[in-house]
Amino acid sequence: MAIAVRAYANADDVLIAWQPDKWPAAWVGFEVERRDEHTQKVTVLVNRIPPKPGGGPVQPDGVPSTESPIRRCIWTDHSVVATDQVSYRVTAMTNAAGGKFAPDPASTSDWTAPRVVTGDAGGGLSAFFNRGTLMSQIVSRFVNGNVDDAALRKFLKDLETPGFQARRYLAGDALPAILGFLRDADRRGSSIHAAIYEMNDHELVDALRGSVLLGNGEATKPWVADELEAAGLEVRHRDLSHAGRTSSSLKATPRVTPAAC
Repeated sequence: MAIAVRAYANADDVLIAWQPDKWPAAWVGFEVERRDEHTQKVTVLVNRIPPKPGGGPVQPDGVPSTESPIRRCIWTDHSVVATDQVSYRVTAMTNAAGGKFAPDPASTSDWTAPRVVTGDAGGGLSAFFNRGTLMSQIVSRFVNGNVDDAALRKFLKDLETPGFQARRYLAGDALPAILGFLRDADRRGSSIHAAIYEMNDHELVDALRGSVLLGNGEATKPWVADELEAAGLEVRHRDLSHAGRTSSSLKATPRVTPAAC
């Protein structure tokens, strides 16, 4: 029995996908291992669900996939960082005595080809991603399972604070990459020309220099255009609504010239 496995890396995580050529009935899930190609250290990836149904919440650092097998054929490793060079292999797990699990040695896949974790897409282009705000399991852990209205509103407000742990995680490598790009442009004396839809982040507003086209949307607050103008940026508004009216959330000032729709 063979398991074919592939790994695909981007700027801050690796997606692993695998396909067995046969599916023995005894298999109940999979162990996934990562090997650091620089140190040859092997790490067992963790699962985020309990080993058995009804097992309750797991610890924040997860459960090794040897103890709670991964019951699917695709997994994303979020624990890597840029410049890591890693490979992966997969082993099927079976039930064992005492509610434990045991590997099926005959099923162990080959190691994948090494992958470098990087945003470099070649040709002078780089791609970086955030992790969104709709990853419900992650958000639930950040608020310790308290998902009432007050807790979620506080969490949303705290996301505005630079250095807030959840902000750093959900921003992924996208926010540091954007801020670094803006700082480099400012240092070189270059200008940024950007079209932005729904922006309300103080850290990004403070870093922008150049010309900005702001699209309407409820998430774009009136202070955004004011602060950009105060910093000497050329700001233009673009109404993207079907009504063709100036967005009420973007307050025009004498120095703001509406762009044609």
